[in-house]
Amino acid sequence: METKELKDRIDSIVRPVVEDMGYELILTEWTTDRGHPLVRLYIDCLTEDKRVTIQNCTQVSRQVGAVLDVEDPMPGKSYRLEVSSPGIDRPLTKVKHFKRFVGHKVKVRLKKEAARNRKNYKGLIKNVSENELTLEIDNELHTMALCEIDKANLVGELK
Repeated sequence: METKELKDRIDSIVRPVVEDMGYELILTEWTTDRGHPLVRLYIDCLTEDKRVTIQNCTQVSRQVGAVLDVEDPMPGKSYRLEVSSPGIDRPLTKVKHFKRFVGHKVKVRLKKEAARNRKNYKGLIKNVSENELTLEIDNELHTMALCEIDKANLVGELK
């Protein structure tokens, strides 16, 4: 099974579990850590006034781990499961995530180079529509199609 196909399969298994527990599944990753397979889930609370705690991550990890043991999306493969809050460099994966963080700094990597021969951008989110993201970089606006974004993360700024 290809990496994207496996990640999508895992996501389809764990998303209902996480949502039934009252959390939003921000991102599912299938990767390796020092050569060992790793399933990493980023969860968030559904209300903005709450933060994900270690206890929340532990509860979700136990529940999701049990479901993955039964579903066994990778027969014969062992892996480590990690459940985390989105953190200071939170991934942005949906239109509503981008809209929530208008005015914040973000790093964006496109799937392929866009106009201006650039693939990587870092700037303030100025505007978000259903299809496009506009960033301000050095007092200049850059607009890109959301479907062309490979990866986007907030840029953590400690205060």
